[in-house]
Amino acid sequence: MTKLLMALIAYFLLQCTLPLDLVIELSLEFLSLVTTRIIYFLNNFFISISVFSMGNANQLLITRWS
Repeated sequence: MTKLLMALIAYFLLQCTLPLDLVIELSLEFLSLVTTRIIYFLNNFFISISVFSMGNANQLLITRWS
């Protein structure tokens, strides 16, 4: 879907058939979508790392007290 949107934006930029404000609006929409996806990915990534670290810390605690 995003590749299709990028291709459409590039095509219309080359053809200059769309008004500039519409092209800017489409570009901002695409940028917003990409930014949201990146933030979502990083959020999940850091949550995974923190859960993994907590698991390791608990495992070390259990092994030390056993």
